[in-house]
Amino acid sequence: MNSKIVLVLIFSFLAAIIASTSAGPARDSCRPCMCTYDYKPVCGTNGRTYGNLCEFRCAQRCDRRIKMASNMKSCKARA
Repeated sequence: MNSKIVLVLIFSFLAAIIASTSAGPARDSCRPCMCTYDYKPVCGTNGRTYGNLCEFRCAQRCDRRIKMASNMKSCKARA
């Protein structure tokens, strides 16, 4: 019976570690991106306007919490 409790605790601990590393900044994949200078603005949920979709995707690689905002007004309001 004690071994079952220990196994449950170990699995719970491992699940918590995996959950905490799967969301938020992903530093391993955060390296420079090669994007064009085409200006087709994209608004992120972090309130930042990115020059184009490539720059937005690059930022997402560094922080998976960033999503595309539904409209540009949220970025303009914070500017």
